[in-house]
Amino acid sequence: MNVSWNDYLQSYVAVYNAPFSQQVMMRTSPEPEGPWSGEITAFDAHPPANAGSAVHGAQAHPEYNGNTGQVMYVTYSHSTGAFTSELRLVSVQLKAVNAQGQ
Repeated sequence: MNVSWNDYLQSYVAVYNAPFSQQVMMRTSPEPEGPWSGEITAFDAHPPANAGSAVHGAQAHPEYNGNTGQVMYVTYSHSTGAFTSELRLVSVQLKAVNAQGQ
């Protein structure tokens, strides 16, 4: 998991992988220590070659954010076999919503 400031959302964003799953999650907060919003699924990771393998090490890379933070880049890895793994890069486009969910 990592936490970074996002100019587009004007809040901190935590990026992490859900335990034992293929989902990469996000939460936001006005402060780096919380309180945190409910989690949302940022994306479902590409299925690994071997069944039962989960996503590991999801990390945002705020140094590469585009369009003032509206586009975030996230990496994750998963096992591809015995003692091997694959690292993937995903572009995530954010959409700010107001208190009414619009």
